[in-house]
Amino acid sequence: MKNTTTTGSSPTTTTSMDTALCKDIEHRIKAVIRYSLKRTAEEGEKYAKEMEKEKSIKMPKTNESKSYSFKDFRPLDFGILRKLCGMNDRDYFASIGHSKFEWHEMNGKSGSMFALTEDRKLMIKTISKDESKTIRNIIVPQLLEYMKNEPNTFIVPIFGLHKFSLDNKSELRFVVMKYLFQPPHSSLPSTLLSTSSPSTSSSATSPNSPSLGSNNGGSSGGWNAPLGSVGMEMDKIYDLKGSTTDRTAKEGETILKDVDLINDNIKFNVGQDLVTELLFQFKKDVNFLTSCEVMDYSLVVGITHPKDTAMDMALQNCIKYNREEKLRDKFHVMVNTQNKQEYYFLGIVDYFTKYGLMKKAAKNIKSMKNDPSTISTVPPSSYSDRFMQFVFKIFV
Repeated sequence: MKNTTTTGSSPTTTTSMDTALCKDIEHRIKAVIRYSLKRTAEEGEKYAKEMEKEKSIKMPKTNESKSYSFKDFRPLDFGILRKLCGMNDRDYFASIGHSKFEWHEMNGKSGSMFALTEDRKLMIKTISKDESKTIRNIIVPQLLEYMKNEPNTFIVPIFGLHKFSLDNKSELRFVVMKYLFQPPHSSLPSTLLSTSSPSTSSSATSPNSPSLGSNNGGSSGGWNAPLGSVGMEMDKIYDLKGSTTDRTAKEGETILKDVDLINDNIKFNVGQDLVTELLFQFKKDVNFLTSCEVMDYSLVVGITHPKDTAMDMALQNCIKYNREEKLRDKFHVMVNTQNKQEYYFLGIVDYFTKYGLMKKAAKNIKSMKNDPSTISTVPPSSYSDRFMQFVFKIFV
């Protein structure tokens, strides 16, 4: 595994996991997802019920890996979530199966690691046993219904949850999520990804045209994804929780935090026409997460300045198209109304932590040393109230 940090413009990479183990993990992830998609497509409800019985699947030894067992969680529900977000099974596996993973360590204390698919559409992230339980028992059943009714949610969707055994008898649990920093709707019609001005894009072919394929989980057909295939380079990334204790990036960390944002004196200028609607959606999302009794989630904001006219025009067209067609992710990317060359990418992530005994104990310990109102480990209702107070201050 590689831990990549950035000093100035030069990445610094340190190796903390051997290449052979990384390669084995990559092979198992691809094999597990391939098996899951195949069984779900062929057997559907029967396979889902088999997985509900806590039965593990034994995978045979291959040239790439020793024999191991794996577990698939809520495959039918995740299939529906993917389709809601416009990704069919073929494209889902193509994104994962055609990628060579490069693992990175997450900033923070969790010890999690993540990898991005090469087309920058998906993120694979390792999680804890408790997080896995929260996702499958609490989050997913409710998130599925919520996303059906709230297509413009800021909550970054989960597309899969699995675990498999390692050779040392331990287990690795991971989620597959949408990658936040891809241009919204990387499958936009190619006519909207040209260098023409946004004002001319209204004459583009309708997204419902058969020649362009479908945007609701069908074949990618004639849809083009040049931006999604390379991802977006962020100039700054903030991970925001609304708290100030231990919320400063350490030296060498590329992800900035709440205190860094305050010290940078940054406000996100989205304009009066949009800010009320945006904050209303934030409030609905946070109320939903509170109803799930989770906390410790973050609002991630990426700031980017397109390096060329083509990218700038494509982003403008994406914003215009999303809002006019009332598509999902219309809040995913926004332009700074005070600086038209600056764009924001937004999403709520890491909503997997239930406020249980461990978090209650952590709250008591931290409260002895710090002002209780400034720590991140607080009950869901208190967490959401403070989170929203912070969000209201930073969007104008």
